[in-house]
Amino acid sequence: MHSEDDANQSLSDDIAQGRLTREQLLARGLGLGLSLSAIEALLAAGPSFAGGHVLAAPKPKRGGNLVVATRVGGTGDTLDPHHYATEADSDRVKALYNTLTHLDTTFKPRPGLAESWESNKLGTQWTFRLVKGATWHDGRPVTASDVAYSIKRIIDPKGGATAKDALAFIDPRGIKVLDLRTIRLNLRQPYVDMPATMGIDGTQIIPASFDVKKFPTAPIGSGPFKFRSFTPGKESTFVRNENYFHSGRPYVDQVQILNIFDETARNNAILSGQAHLATGIAFSSLKVLQSRGAQIFDIPGGTFVDISLVQDMKPFTDQRVRQAFALSLDRQEIVDVVFLGKARVGNDQPISSAYRFAPHIPQRTRDIPKAKALLAAAGYPKGIDVTLYTSDAGFAMVDMAVIAAKQAEEAGFKVSVKQWPPSSYWSEIWLKKNFYISWWSGHPTSDDLIHLTLTSKAPQNESHFRNAKFDALVAKARTTFSPSQRVSLYTQALRMVHDSASWVIPAYVDLLHGATKNFHWVEAPNSQISVYTDTAWLS
Repeated sequence: MHSEDDANQSLSDDIAQGRLTREQLLARGLGLGLSLSAIEALLAAGPSFAGGHVLAAPKPKRGGNLVVATRVGGTGDTLDPHHYATEADSDRVKALYNTLTHLDTTFKPRPGLAESWESNKLGTQWTFRLVKGATWHDGRPVTASDVAYSIKRIIDPKGGATAKDALAFIDPRGIKVLDLRTIRLNLRQPYVDMPATMGIDGTQIIPASFDVKKFPTAPIGSGPFKFRSFTPGKESTFVRNENYFHSGRPYVDQVQILNIFDETARNNAILSGQAHLATGIAFSSLKVLQSRGAQIFDIPGGTFVDISLVQDMKPFTDQRVRQAFALSLDRQEIVDVVFLGKARVGNDQPISSAYRFAPHIPQRTRDIPKAKALLAAAGYPKGIDVTLYTSDAGFAMVDMAVIAAKQAEEAGFKVSVKQWPPSSYWSEIWLKKNFYISWWSGHPTSDDLIHLTLTSKAPQNESHFRNAKFDALVAKARTTFSPSQRVSLYTQALRMVHDSASWVIPAYVDLLHGATKNFHWVEAPNSQISVYTDTAWLS
C-alpha cells in the first residue's frame, strides 16, 4: 500500500538521522507490522538515538512508585472517564479503565478490551469480541453487557459525555449483546474508522449500572491500576492491579499524578527527582531540562499551531491575499526558532505525516516575488495593513505571531500583533475575528479532525472553508476500506484546503515530555495529550 511504503520510508529516514528513541523505534516498528527480530536488527544498525536516550534495550524492571507531574487541573477534576476534560483527567482514567481498542503511535487500532473486531462489507455493522480473563477491580468479569451499558451512557443525548459526538454513528437501538464476550454495533451510516474511534479518550468501559456517585471515592475499572486516593486539583494515587489481563503489566507498584501548574515548578520537580515524568513540557523549558541532564521524549504527532485567514471576512475574501501570506512564510525558520527544531515543516492542511492516510501534497515554500505579485493583483501594490490576534492561551502562539508578522513584512504585509488575555481568547477572538492564531492537539483519526474543522458544517471551522466537492470526497473516505484509496481521496480533498490558503499551518509540532534518567517506556505514547502508565518502568 502506498501509505505504508511512505511510513516505512519515514521510519528509515528517522533511523538514519538518529531521530528516534529506542521506545519510539519499537512502537513505530510494531505499528508498521515489523517483527521483533527485524526491529532488533534496526536497533543494531541505527547510528544513535535522539534526546540522549540509551542505545541498549534494558529489560523492564518491576517495582517502584512512579510520580507524574501534569500541568493542568483544578477543582473540576474527575475520575468519570466519560466526562474527562483535561490532560490530568485523561491520565487518571487511563490508569483506571480500558477502551475496546488501543491506539499505537501511528494511531492504528490495536487490541484493548477487545481481542478482535470485524465489520460487514458496508461498514455499517461492527462486531467486537472481548479478551478472555479481563476482570473488574472487584473481581467480576468484564462482559459485553458492560460494553453496551457504557456505550449507551456515552451516546445519551442528555448525558453530555465527552465522546458523545465521536460515537454518534452508533444506533442505540442497534446495540446487540450476542454472548458474554461479543457485542454487535449497528451504525446509522457507514464508518470504517470505528475500531480506531473505540480507542479514543472518553470511550472507556465501566461496569454496567455503576453508581456514578462513587466515581470520586470508589471507582471500579479494569485498568492497570486500582484507586487509592484522589484530591481534585492536587493529586491522585493508584496502585498496581495484580489481576490485570495484560500479563506482566503494569511494571510499577504505584503511580501518583501531581497537579503542578507552574512550568518552573514542574521543571524543578523533574530535576530534583520529586517527579519522574512531566507531561507536555513547554518549548521554553527544553534547553533548561536538557542542560541539567533530563531526558526529553520527542513524540511526532498531529499537534499544530495555525494561522486562520477567514475567507468570508475582508481582506481575506480574496484568495490572492491569503496565498500571498502563505508564500511569505519561512517555515523552516519557524520550526527552528519557535519550536527549537522539535517540529516538522507544515503544509497548510491539518493532517501531518504522523497520521495514517496522510495526503501527498507538494510542499509550499517561501516565494516573496510571487507573494508581492499576488498582493498587487489583489489591489495592494503598496502592501496591506492587518491585525493578527494571538495569546498565551496555547503553546508558542505568541512566538508564532511575532515571527510570522516579521517574515510577512518582506512581501508587503504590515502586521500588527495584538496579544489577547488567555482567559477570554477562546470566547472573544477564536471563531470570531478574521485573522488569528490557534492551537490544536492531536486527534486519533484524520476523519475526526477533518469533520471537526473543515467540512461545511464543521462546528469548529476556524477559516470558514466551505466546499461541496471537499465534503463529498471526505464523506466517501469515511466509507472506504482501501488504505490507498483513502489516501487518494484525502489528497484530493486536502489539496483544496492547501490551495485556498485559508488555514496556514507552518509547522506540525512534536509533543515533548521531560523525565528523569531512570524513567523508561516499553511502549512510548502517541501524540495525544495523555500518556500510558502501564508500560512505564523505573530503573
